[in-house]
Amino acid sequence: MDLREYRQKVKEDYIVEGLDTIFIRLGRPEAEVKSLVFWKMLGQIIQVWMKSFPQEFKDWMHDLQVDLAVERSLKDTVKSTAGFKKSIAFPIRLFKMIKLYFPTLKVQDKKFVKKCIKTFPMLHNSNYT
Repeated sequence: MDLREYRQKVKEDYIVEGLDTIFIRLGRPEAEVKSLVFWKMLGQIIQVWMKSFPQEFKDWMHDLQVDLAVERSLKDTVKSTAGFKKSIAFPIRLFKMIKLYFPTLKVQDKKFVKKCIKTFPMLHNSNYT
């Protein structure tokens, strides 16, 4: 293992250890949409991701802005999806971090998507929903 790989491994271990501490202090919350503690933990995960991987966060925001700028029209969206749905997306590393603490979380659940978009607008990937 070279020095760069070692540093990355140490960084990832440190991140997980810090999130583990927060998770334990919050009482190991379940993935329940109505739970304020769940949303607090989810916010902590997102904050840790943003601060630990700032370039990935900047790239994500840039790509999201580009995607929103070239998004197809509302008429085409409704026609192709057979309806109107809330649209949400997660960067891969963030998704893995969330699933680490909430493996049973159903990210496609309508109630979760609505609350998540309202709480964390940066995850909303559509101009129309």
